[in-house]
Amino acid sequence: HFSNHRRAAANGIFNLAHGQSYSEIPFQLLNDIIVVPVLVNGKKQLNFILDTGTHSPIILNKKFVKGLNIQSSRDIHFQGAGNGKLVEGQVISSMSLQIGDAYAHHIGGVLLKRNPLSSLYLEGVKIHGIIGTSLFRSFAVEIDYLTQMLRLHDSQDFLHEHAYSAHKMELEFNRPLLHTRVDFNESSYTLMLMIDTGFNNKMLIYDPKTVNYRPRVFKHIGKGYSGNVKASEVAINSLKLANRQIFNINTFFPSRHSYKRETERNHSNRDGIIGNALLKQFCVVLDYANEKFYLQEHLLFNPAIARASKKDKIIMPPQ
Repeated sequence: HFSNHRRAAANGIFNLAHGQSYSEIPFQLLNDIIVVPVLVNGKKQLNFILDTGTHSPIILNKKFVKGLNIQSSRDIHFQGAGNGKLVEGQVISSMSLQIGDAYAHHIGGVLLKRNPLSSLYLEGVKIHGIIGTSLFRSFAVEIDYLTQMLRLHDSQDFLHEHAYSAHKMELEFNRPLLHTRVDFNESSYTLMLMIDTGFNNKMLIYDPKTVNYRPRVFKHIGKGYSGNVKASEVAINSLKLANRQIFNINTFFPSRHSYKRETERNHSNRDGIIGNALLKQFCVVLDYANEKFYLQEHLLFNPAIARASKKDKIIMPPQ
């Protein structure tokens, strides 16, 4: 069922300029990470990762916003992926951000102190920040991986029933979760997986016991906020993503030292995450207002974007 629910401006932190119904923003898919240009305080354009797992916008290094009159206040600490210590930062009380024709005049955020992602480059492009929930709460967000286009819609009017399949999506701590079925070693398991656009692999399952797997070998797979991440990798036989059956999915099981289970996740229903390396063969729409996930398979699938990157991965679990 496709409703025509229109978002009231008050529902979202971001709004569209000049009464427009949508904005279209080209993005770069760098090492299977979505990177969008963001204008900060009307003065400086920075490169932000689009990450469904991130609550408040994050600036990865205070030098990136030097001279932009960004006011920070109290200190905060949180645990990120990696085998290192807690990440330190400061709360940003207010700044302005603009993405395409979408703007937020007064939005809070987090300014990080030095961390492993402070000097992050993806395919030679410098990364300055991360944005997530504030954008997804404001619009129906369409991610077209094939054309590398992000579209922000203030309603569902653009959806055509014959083109997209609609699926129930649950929001937990403002993060999008899907009920899925995984087949592994001649057994089936029902899992709750988060759609994580900040993860550039196919799939990660937090606890190997969830699918009766015993990891033996752990290898370095990338970096998170708290340092290096090690995980065991195995091919899962199949995954049912919405109404699509996907086969032979390389899946990571992180070591306990690399992926500490923060308090929130201990009270979470989610079993793992699905990342861009799997999603990129589709056009997806995340509609938080109606808790719907829309999926469109590209008729002319481009094998070039399906090739696995051999570059170092970055792992950014929900914060």
